[in-house]
Amino acid sequence: MIHRITIFGATGSIGDSALKVIRRNRDKFEIVGISARSNFAKLAGIAREFGVKKVAIADRRKFAAEQGEKFFPAGTVFFLGVEGNCELAADGQADAILMAISGTEGILPTMVAIGARKTILLASKEVLVAAGEFAMAAAKQFGVQILPIDSEHNAIFQCLAGSNKFIKRVILTASGGPFRDHSREQLLVVTVEDALRHPNWVMGPKITVDSATMMNKGFEMIEAKWLFGLAPEQISTVVHPESIAHSFVEFCDGSLLGQLAPRSMEHPIAHCLFYPSREEGGSRGLDLCEIGKLTFAEPNRELFPCLGLGETCLREGGNLAAALLGANEVAVEAFLARKIAYVDIGRIICEVLSTYPGERECTLRGALETIAHARIHAQALL
Repeated sequence: MIHRITIFGATGSIGDSALKVIRRNRDKFEIVGISARSNFAKLAGIAREFGVKKVAIADRRKFAAEQGEKFFPAGTVFFLGVEGNCELAADGQADAILMAISGTEGILPTMVAIGARKTILLASKEVLVAAGEFAMAAAKQFGVQILPIDSEHNAIFQCLAGSNKFIKRVILTASGGPFRDHSREQLLVVTVEDALRHPNWVMGPKITVDSATMMNKGFEMIEAKWLFGLAPEQISTVVHPESIAHSFVEFCDGSLLGQLAPRSMEHPIAHCLFYPSREEGGSRGLDLCEIGKLTFAEPNRELFPCLGLGETCLREGGNLAAALLGANEVAVEAFLARKIAYVDIGRIICEVLSTYPGERECTLRGALETIAHARIHAQALL
């Protein structure tokens, strides 16, 4: 079981859920490092509450401009920028890192932590979408375990129970987001506020919009390929509005195993923190009679083209998924800034991918360069 942990993205929704689990188990865990992009006040509160001395701030300019150190207790050691996140990831005090940085800035610190032989509790989708081949190869080389925090991948991990010998396929469930019952005409006029009003989950704005476009599910399908060593044809998705069944595994004999849990990220986080044990007396469980029924449906790829774009990248491989990441980041940023309409997100990503020059250097450096090129192309389209 993990004892000393560093939390990257400590002020986000995943960080909040992780801290709730750790508060229930203060005698079992020690937080030795925390990071955030720029929310100094909240990060300082976490540092005071848990006695954390090592703090990473990604936005070094804002930290300097606002004299960020004044928020923190005396004796705090600061790590600034991407380099600072990497330095904190390599710090020898932690047994594990929880990676919950939103966006592509979590890729390099995760690779550094793998090289430092730390257990990885992974919530940042971008790491495996852009660099899954390299991250999994490095994890194997250094004997590092990657434990998935995403509720869908954590469900698959639990169902497999350490072996995928007889697996036929996995089925990822998707809530369908706030627009699952919308018509094409309705999607033309949805607002930022509409997209951020998720029916089931409370998440950060970027991932909430990704859920609304179903790009999130495309990313998760790519992640599943690398996490579980699957072929593209072994990965599918269904819309499950209740978000109670978090994923299924079908085995070669036709048996279907699923993992059910309440709509709370505390469950997969606790599973990873305590693995291979389990938390006793944790969050409230399920009342099946209260739930009543579970429903499933095929996703509508015409209304949600981002899902299809993710599936294309899953099949074609190479660095195409890195281009998908870069284009999506820019498009979602523009939508949240009210510069484009909701339907323009998929259009911009499709345009970037349609002119993608093909296989760049298939290395971690090549993947990061592809993200940068895709971002530049998407910015030009804006």
